[in-house]
Amino acid sequence: MNIFKYIIKFKNEESGAVIIIFALMITVIIGFAALSLDLGLAYNEASKLQIGLDSIALAAVRELPAANTTSSTEWNNAVDAVIKYAELNGVDNITEDSILPVYEDGKIIGLTVNGQTDVKYNFAQIFNIKQITVNRKATAKLMKVNGVSGLLPLAMPKAVMDYIIENDLMNEDITLKLGAAKTEDIDSEMLKEFVDEFDIIGITSGNQGWRGAINFKDSKYQDDMENGGYDGVVNIGDPVETSSGTMPVDVDGKIVVGQIGAIPVVDFDEHNVLRVVGFVSFTITNLEGNNENQKRISILTSSYISDYITGGNSEAGIVLNDYGVRAAKLVDY
Repeated sequence: MNIFKYIIKFKNEESGAVIIIFALMITVIIGFAALSLDLGLAYNEASKLQIGLDSIALAAVRELPAANTTSSTEWNNAVDAVIKYAELNGVDNITEDSILPVYEDGKIIGLTVNGQTDVKYNFAQIFNIKQITVNRKATAKLMKVNGVSGLLPLAMPKAVMDYIIENDLMNEDITLKLGAAKTEDIDSEMLKEFVDEFDIIGITSGNQGWRGAINFKDSKYQDDMENGGYDGVVNIGDPVETSSGTMPVDVDGKIVVGQIGAIPVVDFDEHNVLRVVGFVSFTITNLEGNNENQKRISILTSSYISDYITGGNSEAGIVLNDYGVRAAKLVDY
């Protein structure tokens, strides 16, 4: 018998018992409806908490990677960032104990932020349910990158990258795009290593004029430089072609000093095909050109900002390397 039949019966019934039954039923119905409203409120608060934690984790993970210890400067910076962004996002009760490291490859490459909020019930108090505690967490990791978009069409030879790592030169300036006259005045051992590799790759690829410039698939060096980067996705294992790249290119503010960018690390496979074997990020520290405002550049110098981590796997005879270019991503953990 549904509620409408009870209402009709109540209308025609003169017995007092029906009033009591009807009152009890109405109380239960209203109680469950009220509880549904409170549960909806709790769900909304849980969603807000999750969004806040996701934003906090993604922002703080950019302070990593850190050494395999929670006493490292990088980890402490990440913890400070979590607490800072928690305050900015209005997420309460976030302390150092709320933050856990995520380890991989002998480093801390991610973090988990645990949060909770108390939701006070309104209508559900008729069932003596005054509040509920909602717990949520968010984990963000720096994921190894297999493909990158927006790359500048300049290549770092793997032999040079290995030289930089072996000699602890990650923060030293190196000229990525050489002008025609640059090779005549080499003032650093690292640049000499680079130029030697230019000659090797240039001869092997049949392009003696190679100076670090490359063509990606269905694209040309000059177009990509003038656009501020290649708009397609480049994956590890993709072939690239060398380009002479000695003429100035008009970047017109698309490439500027202080800009953070990324380029592919390249090496020959067993068939002498030049392929992408990794990526490295850098800060542009100097542009030289043939006019004062540097719209047309012939030389680009950068300083590397990434850590070097060996990828440890291979495919089709190509050793894949992770030179520290990673993407922050939320993951289940």
